[in-house]
Amino acid sequence: MKFIHSADWQLGARFTQFGAKAELLRKARLQTLETALKKGAESDLDAFLIAGDLFQDSQVDDPLVDFTLSLFAQFPKLRPPARDRFGNDTGSQRSRETLS
Repeated sequence: MKFIHSADWQLGARFTQFGAKAELLRKARLQTLETALKKGAESDLDAFLIAGDLFQDSQVDDPLVDFTLSLFAQFPKLRPPARDRFGNDTGSQRSRETLS
């Protein structure tokens, strides 16, 4: 079995300590996720594991959730098959339902 194990993407992190560079850092994190998914698909992975928070908290914007779901939809074999069973603040209820 081949898989990528990742954790704590914290998509939607505010990065307030970085001031004007915060948006650049948020975009870089999404681009990194996209790159990881592409590499995984090219490597014929069996799974893309995310152990930890996909989203920063339950207050992330819907466009971020939609974009993230669209990324995973491009790679159906790597789409997370499970959801956060403990109800931590890992994104909207919609994302949990869609990814389950």
